[in-house]
Amino acid sequence: GITIFGFAGSADVHDISGATAIEAEVIEDETFYAVSGGIRTGTMPIVEITAVNDNYLAGYHAGDGGGLAAIDVNLAAANILSGVNIFGFIGPATVQEIGDADAAVGEVLSPRTFFSVTGAIKTGTMGDYSAAGITITPSTANQHLPNAGYWLTTDASVKVLGDAQLVTGSIKFGVTIFGVAGHTNVRDSSDATAVAGEVKTGSTFYAGGGARKTGSGTQNLSPLNETVLAGYYAATTLSAVDGDLDTANIKSGKTI
Repeated sequence: GITIFGFAGSADVHDISGATAIEAEVIEDETFYAVSGGIRTGTMPIVEITAVNDNYLAGYHAGDGGGLAAIDVNLAAANILSGVNIFGFIGPATVQEIGDADAAVGEVLSPRTFFSVTGAIKTGTMGDYSAAGITITPSTANQHLPNAGYWLTTDASVKVLGDAQLVTGSIKFGVTIFGVAGHTNVRDSSDATAVAGEVKTGSTFYAGGGARKTGSGTQNLSPLNETVLAGYYAATTLSAVDGDLDTANIKSGKTI
């Protein structure tokens, strides 16, 4: 930019006092001028990133058009924990930390696969009885499924027979069958001793076991005789039974 006696300065000639670079800041073997003095040679090493470790050395990096993933092919979303972002690669939902999972192979249906605790993929060994077709008939003893494993609450897997008679009205009071308590009206009548002749005629009762019984013990006084049979009598008066029971018909001095 300077002209002396008609000679213009070369574009290659500069005042180097304003340049600040030192040898360690210029690529090795490349020459330059800076600050003052003669030509200098750079000592900055040429370095590169490798997949062996995560060291990022000081120096000149030539760069790589494929980015860090080109240096280490394992830098991929499929290798990163879900939700974690490493250099722009975000782990997918399928990559999870399995350390808190505790399922064992015997607890997973065969042949389903899963990850749990640590290590490689595992295969379940739990038996599948979803189509076993087991039928259980309730009895006086506890009953169990024949095998531990995977069962469904469907008839195709296991069925516990029901009974329409399993209702409170069918069960003796004080007894509970499969959680159904007996009704207060259902009693064992075997210890009751009444017989038909001891119960008012027409009234029904249970006693001594068996079906419902009907009383026949009602008796009536007769004006034709003095007999009083054992049984039930409705309230009345003797004079109402026999109209001749009247003071006019009784000997003086006697009370009947």
